[in-house]
Amino acid sequence: MTTPRPHVPALRACCPFGPQEPQGIARSAVLRISGEEAWRSSVRVLRKRLVRLPKVEPAPDQVSSGRELQKVLTAAAKGQKERGDAYLGVDTLLQAVVSVLTYISNMS
Repeated sequence: MTTPRPHVPALRACCPFGPQEPQGIARSAVLRISGEEAWRSSVRVLRKRLVRLPKVEPAPDQVSSGRELQKVLTAAAKGQKERGDAYLGVDTLLQAVVSVLTYISNMS
């Protein structure tokens, strides 16, 4: 059994709101649902949470993937084979993310 890590959900939430995705799907969804002010507020709140997370100084030379990511990639590869796809599609990857997160949340 793993120890709960309260900072992991904040990291997952911050990824689609990052500066690398100024016109990404998260921004588009929030703007459609709630507008520009909600978008700015979401980014502000998530950045405040991100600043409070623990940091590792100096950063490690190599970073390995976690167990959850390995499960997602395995599930996505299985879905790809089941569909007979030559490439891993975004829809297959998202379906794998949802199935693994559902499995993990049911386990805790």
